[in-house]
Amino acid sequence: MKTKISNYMLAIVAIILLGAFQVNHSEFLTGTWKLKSFTPEYPATMTGKARPAAEADMKELAGRLKKTTFIFSADGNLFYLGHQVKWSTGTDGKTVSLISGTNEKSAVTIIKLTEQDLVFKRVDDGITQTFHLFKVIKEIR
Repeated sequence: MKTKISNYMLAIVAIILLGAFQVNHSEFLTGTWKLKSFTPEYPATMTGKARPAAEADMKELAGRLKKTTFIFSADGNLFYLGHQVKWSTGTDGKTVSLISGTNEKSAVTIIKLTEQDLVFKRVDDGITQTFHLFKVIKEIR
């Protein structure tokens, strides 16, 4: 009987400790981010004229991304490249769901998230795109 109670208490303590150390990922995401690097990975099946066209598109996209900011607002809006979408983090802390104004849904997979560093991947038209962002710190004067 004592062993059952001890195991039960151990499980409760473990759940409480896990909850106490869980990170609120949406708090880390909130803020202004800039692109550090952008890496596209093309599928092996992309050959012929499709590959050079895709490479040109990705090069053009990388140029535009370097000039913009990604603003994750606390109210759940994301602004980038003149777009506004709704965002929310998954309960697993590894996905961010995005919903456009036309209710088009997509998701990105978080590879790394710290207070200053965000790396995520998405797949678009078969191309895996890795984004590495850094948080912009504004000076207080």
